[in-house]
Amino acid sequence: MGRTKSEITEILSRWRDGDQQALHDLAPLVMQDLRQMAVRYLEGPEAHGIQATDLVNDFYAVVSDDSKRPLQPWQSRRQFFAFAGKAMRNLLISHLRRQGAAKRGGDSVHVPFDDMLNSTHDPDELLRLGEAVEDLERLDPLQGRIVDLVFFVGLTQQEPADVLEISVFKLRREWRTAKLWLRRALTAG
Repeated sequence: MGRTKSEITEILSRWRDGDQQALHDLAPLVMQDLRQMAVRYLEGPEAHGIQATDLVNDFYAVVSDDSKRPLQPWQSRRQFFAFAGKAMRNLLISHLRRQGAAKRGGDSVHVPFDDMLNSTHDPDELLRLGEAVEDLERLDPLQGRIVDLVFFVGLTQQEPADVLEISVFKLRREWRTAKLWLRRALTAG
């Protein structure tokens, strides 16, 4: 995998420099990781009316569209996967919105926040969590990024701290604060 990590970084560099072939070269190297990420989001190969492969394909449609890629290109594999995690979360939330999964009030069942962090089977709860994270990102972009990297991408300990260029101590403190904010936001709704 070490060879692949350096290959990915080199291909991202080529892509940043305008090499249009780079995306095609990147795909086989990251496909398995992206699919595993999608399966984790969906908690299986298919859920919420969408398959993991479809989520990955939708992600590729986003990154191949120059107008939707970040203004600051990815410098590393970690930055690429952080972007991929956030993009897949947004794609899944958009899918749930189109599906009409957000039923307000009435018979909707609210799952405790800590349970939600351990399981996101319910599309309504996943949608509520995604919307709460979007609200958090507007208030505190760093905490929003931490939630993306830890919860949605699945990075642990040192990895998100490296991506965000902060200490592990600060990451843990901000993650605790973000969880408290999200807990309040989700239990108030």
